[in-house]
Amino acid sequence: MPILVGAHPGGRNSFAVSALFWTGRLPAMLIGSRAYSGVDAVLNDIMGTFGEWGELSAAAIDSPLTWSGSPNGWRECDRELKRYIPQWVPRTWHRSPNALPGAIGIQGPALTWSLAVEAKRGNIPVHTVVEAHSRISMARVMPEMRKSSLSYSRRDLTVATRRKHVARLVEHLVDSGALKIELEPPSSPEQLDALMCALTALSAHAPDSGLVSHTFEGGEIRPVGTRKLVILDALP
Repeated sequence: MPILVGAHPGGRNSFAVSALFWTGRLPAMLIGSRAYSGVDAVLNDIMGTFGEWGELSAAAIDSPLTWSGSPNGWRECDRELKRYIPQWVPRTWHRSPNALPGAIGIQGPALTWSLAVEAKRGNIPVHTVVEAHSRISMARVMPEMRKSSLSYSRRDLTVATRRKHVARLVEHLVDSGALKIELEPPSSPEQLDALMCALTALSAHAPDSGLVSHTFEGGEIRPVGTRKLVILDALP
């Protein structure tokens, strides 16, 4: 059975990965949600998950996987994406690839490269990798959860308060029929972002799943291959 993976690159204990098990119909089963500090640990997690549950079919990574040669770094897909962003979304949610922290801008492509190497060696199946944008996807598919979407990752709130917002957003995904929690649910903002990416990977792998998504062509500079940008548009 297909395994769909979402990854949200970050710093120490903030590089999150989520995995979904796809039976061919919703809800998809969440079978893993963890956080690490680097590419090697995330890669080992992914390889262990697919070996236990099924075959890795697609991954969506919350990081630019292609680039633009323009001075400001904006790609055509970034400009097109602006038309899909709700007006209430903070401008900081959508930045030029040139302005992103290194933990995101470097480790996302590094994971993509590492997955490609393992596939070439025959250690994991050949799979699809797309670029995702977890927060914009969240804003589009859960507009009624605006308060929690704006609060779940705020650093001026306590950890307990952020976790409550994460739990509310996960509960909404479950109530929509898109998700079933098989193991521990996400408990941190980074793990929730990774889950949104995993759902994005599912939409790319199974367009008839009931998840609605929109696909953009990536930038013209492609050191880790031709990668499309995919965002979620609607839940079932």
